[in-house]
Amino acid sequence: MKYFVFLLIISLFSCQSTLSKTEKMPIEFEVVNHYPYDLIKSQFKVIKTQAEMDSVFAIIHSKTIGNRFSPILTVSDEETFVIFKTKLKNHNDVEIKNVGFGGNVLEINLQEIDNPQIKKSSRISPNILLKLPQKVSIENLVINPIK
Repeated sequence: MKYFVFLLIISLFSCQSTLSKTEKMPIEFEVVNHYPYDLIKSQFKVIKTQAEMDSVFAIIHSKTIGNRFSPILTVSDEETFVIFKTKLKNHNDVEIKNVGFGGNVLEINLQEIDNPQIKKSSRISPNILLKLPQKVSIENLVINPIK
């Protein structure tokens, strides 16, 4: 009987520890663009309405030199758009390796790279507009640098 109670207690603790850890399921993504200026004031923003997307593209168009403006993206119920800020340390750009989602947390794994289209001495951290091909409810964003 003691062994049965002992096994029951052990199994409850092991179940509880697996429930507390939220698995991040891989999610498809598309990098819309890297912008070398601030689009948002916070660390990240989920674009939920067309009015929010319009205000973001108003900033993009005000910073664009010339007569060719990028088209304004359409917000739909089947997609999620996220803008987030990165921090550069030793390189001039970043590459997103993969994206995971679980427990209302979007986890982005990225690696710093040397982009030949940007000056090597540039340390302007880009704002990245990311498109997820499904609707997800994001409350927090975690950026994991990969070396």
